[in-house]
Amino acid sequence: MTHNEQVALDAVVSAAHLRRTADLERTRAVAAARSAGISLRAIAEVAGISISRVHQLAQLRGTQQGESPAV
Repeated sequence: MTHNEQVALDAVVSAAHLRRTADLERTRAVAAARSAGISLRAIAEVAGISISRVHQLAQLRGTQQGESPAV
């Protein structure tokens, strides 16, 4: 592998890590906003995601914290 290839792959690894971190932070923020009583619509609008995705993220975060998923 050339030096340039290694540098490029290192950049991909770094970007993937940043993406995972950002996804986790967004999930935490969405769950906190829902816990604060903010509407799905308002969260979706500011996050740039669908209402159904807001609902999924809030449920996912609750499940990760040991709560039972809503049925």
